Amino acid sequence: MRLGVEGPVISFANEQKVFDPSKPSDLIAVSAPEDMVAWLQGHPYLETEEPEPASVGGVKGTQIDAVVVDDVPTSECGDNCLGLFMIGPDIDWVVYEKERVRFVVLEDVGGERVIIVAETRATDFEGFLPKAKEVLKTVEWKGT
Repeated sequence: MRLGVEGPVISFANEQKVFDPSKPSDLIAVSAPEDMVAWLQGHPYLETEEPEPASVGGVKGTQIDAVVVDDVPTSECGDNCLGLFMIGPDIDWVVYEKERVRFVVLEDVGGERVIIVAETRATDFEGFLPKAKEVLKTVEWKGT
């Protein structure tokens, strides 16, 4: 993970809850949806592309690319930051305005949902994506 909008990142998240997209300024945690891909597609602050099949470490899932819109309301995480998931007590997972993001949603990694996120500034995404793909080729899941 990283602090602020500095450089690209690949994250692995096992979300515990999501933040209510109808109240992004408040970061209100609610139960995670059954269909995470549909939730991402319907998020009012993400402009999403069509989902596609994906596989990471032999586990099949769905990938969806998105751009974070540039009018995200100010919240406790900042004035350009969009809270998406709660991944642990007092650990919020966020994206930033004008970032481009690839979400890979794997529904069954040892019985758990894992969301892999490759994100960077939208202008750097095409250059970062091949590097992220190379890293994801090395993923091995233990005990799956």
